[in-house]
Amino acid sequence: MAHDFWLILPIVVVSLILGYFYIDLENSGTSKSFDITSLIFLTIAFTSIIIGVSESGSVGLFSINSLIPILIGVIAIIITLFTNRHGNSQLFDFSIYKSLNITLSTITYFVLQFINIGISFLIPVYCQYVLHTNSLISGLILLPGALVGAFTSPFAGKLADSRGYAMPIIIGTSAVTIGSFLYLITQNLLNIALVTALYVFLRFGFNMAFANSIGNATTLVKPENSPDVNSIFNMLQQFAGSLGVGILAATLSNAQLNGAGSFISRTVAGGRIAFVTLVTLGIIATISAIINFSTRAQKILRTNSI
Repeated sequence: MAHDFWLILPIVVVSLILGYFYIDLENSGTSKSFDITSLIFLTIAFTSIIIGVSESGSVGLFSINSLIPILIGVIAIIITLFTNRHGNSQLFDFSIYKSLNITLSTITYFVLQFINIGISFLIPVYCQYVLHTNSLISGLILLPGALVGAFTSPFAGKLADSRGYAMPIIIGTSAVTIGSFLYLITQNLLNIALVTALYVFLRFGFNMAFANSIGNATTLVKPENSPDVNSIFNMLQQFAGSLGVGILAATLSNAQLNGAGSFISRTVAGGRIAFVTLVTLGIIATISAIINFSTRAQKILRTNSI
């Protein structure tokens, strides 16, 4: 495992050097200085929540070992919001969340990444335990979906440019929801081919919506707040991925440790709970996107009628 990181390290170093010399962005944003206090508490918050969620896989969600870190994380988030708002310095301009549309865009973006990273973890593990595939095959199952996703992104961007953001985002969130639901209802029929096909469909939906979600959000704020949107969304992207893996891993682990029947049947039961979770989140993302664009359309109609 350590060799993998050594192989990646030169790529990271080259990217850092190229970025330093060739990326030249105009300085824009808040006049306040950087809020290191908020950053520290935000780091504590996210770390504590992830630790708490991870612990719940072995000791249960309502155990002290998992509840205390989650509670610490919630308190740290509250402190972060307070210091960011009332201090002399500022980490982010959270006033952008006075807009319902920004809030809904954030929910859609967060949920999409949660599902994407979460299911990318769940599928290989599930295939190894239930379908008895080796680690190579379990990883390769994700390859067609990744390739389809790479080809989908440029198409999704062009569609957003020509038809607006609503179409690719709603199509994408709907496809992610349907893909998760198909995993759920065909769970007893899953084989390598079906798992791969459904993942291809799900990744098509993800790549239709994900990048367009942040693109859409930047159009909802003033130009000086665009850096805040980019920073907050990129931060939440990392947190959503970590949380997705943590929650789905805990779900699977809990079922394997505390369920009834054989190890495979317990894994299947855990997988069922995980798929239900993904379907539920997909519905939330789709509804958020629909409300987002319908309310914006109503605002535009009211503005034009004045």
